[in-house]
Order: sequence, then structure tokens, then C-alpha cells
Amino acid sequence: MAAQRSQVLSLMRTMLRASKSFKDYNFRAYAQRRVAAGFRENMHAAPAEAAELLAAAEPQLEMIRRQALINSMYHGGESVMSAYASQRAQTGVPSGTTAPSA
Repeated sequence: MAAQRSQVLSLMRTMLRASKSFKDYNFRAYAQRRVAAGFRENMHAAPAEAAELLAAAEPQLEMIRRQALINSMYHGGESVMSAYASQRAQTGVPSGTTAPSA
């Protein structure tokens, strides 16, 4: 059981890490939300069902990796949210606070 738990956590971390590789904010946020929601939905699955879910998640990980690669090839430019985040990072305003108005 403990080995399966570590496999699940490792897979979840790997999927979240792969989701972070999307260049587009909307794709990245969607993938991260879906990964977290999928693991949250199946948190209390029986051990036999959990093994099936782990096997089904591997192709999903490969799909995230492929989609992130395609997204990086055809990246259309910086989204409004990405521009806002980089602007806040340059000005040193921590997230969750309001930027000083000019």
C-alpha cells in the first residue's frame, strides 16, 4: 500500500511538472487544474481500482508531454495573464497584492 501511495504521488508530481511546461497560461492552468482534480476525485479509490487508474494515467502523462511540445512549437505570443505575471515579477510586487498605481 505504501509503495502504491508513493507511485501515485510520484505520478502526480510528474504530471504537474509536465503541465508547467505549457507556454500558454490558459493551457498550463487548465492542465494543472485537471491533474489536481483527477487525483482528488480518485483519492479514496480501492487498491485494485487504484492500480487500474495508475495504468490509465500513464498515457495521460504522455499526452500532456506531447501537447506541451506542440504548444511550444506553435506558441502564438504572450497572453495577457503571462504579460501581467512577468510585469509583476519585474516590479517586485508579490502575487496576491495589488500593484501600486501610476
